[in-house]
Amino acid sequence: MALKAILVHLDNSPRSEQRLELAIDLAARHRAHLSGYFASATSGFSLAEGGLSDPGLRERFRQQTAAAGVMADWIDSADVDPVTLPLVDKLILHSYYADLVIVGQPETVRASRGLPADFPERVALSSGRPVLVIPRLGEFTRVGERIMVAWRGGRSSSRALLDAVPLLRLAEHVSLVLVNPLDTSETETRNLSAYMIRNDIAATCRRVVAEDLSAGNILLNQACDLGADLLVVGLFSKRTRGKLSLGPVGRYLLDSMTIPLLISG
Repeated sequence: MALKAILVHLDNSPRSEQRLELAIDLAARHRAHLSGYFASATSGFSLAEGGLSDPGLRERFRQQTAAAGVMADWIDSADVDPVTLPLVDKLILHSYYADLVIVGQPETVRASRGLPADFPERVALSSGRPVLVIPRLGEFTRVGERIMVAWRGGRSSSRALLDAVPLLRLAEHVSLVLVNPLDTSETETRNLSAYMIRNDIAATCRRVVAEDLSAGNILLNQACDLGADLLVVGLFSKRTRGKLSLGPVGRYLLDSMTIPLLISG
């Protein structure tokens, strides 16, 4: 397993430059191809997009990727057929051909420059690809040196751990955190440790019991205590009235994130 193709969403927002820098750094470290996908929504995100690329951003993308020795290409959402597709659906179409998708947390919990408030999870749940979400606040110069993996067992945790393996192998420190584990957690910890060793990943396991705080709050506190620069979490979703909705932990983390999240659907 390796990252060979990375897709980063770029737009006219102030945080776009930081996403680009992080994407170039990851592509250089993993020797991956980087696609810059420009999509800046207008007032509505259902059909309309503000299609035309920012020439300055496109030129900076080309200059910075060339300086870093990263193979790259630029994609303008206005050129993606069919042109009437919603912005998110166009991005999802291209995410099928990426090993990792990088997006930003919406600027508010309601919406960001025409993007839907559930933009990150819609990409993750619809594309089947891991999505790296960069917070709307804070400065992040590098991601993936100290990684914390949230583990609760089941399909979502298993998928997220597998998707994170390429990043975990290059990390300086990896922690697996089990919140309010079951009585079988001793066996689970042994199995997790064995899996990490077989994948050439040095990791520590930590079991945390806390009854007064929500699991999402506990995970963010643990990430802070561990000095993590990336939190890996599997998204649990259910279909309600024909629409996918996140479980409470995933919803809390995506709304309240303080460090980058790697999410898998």
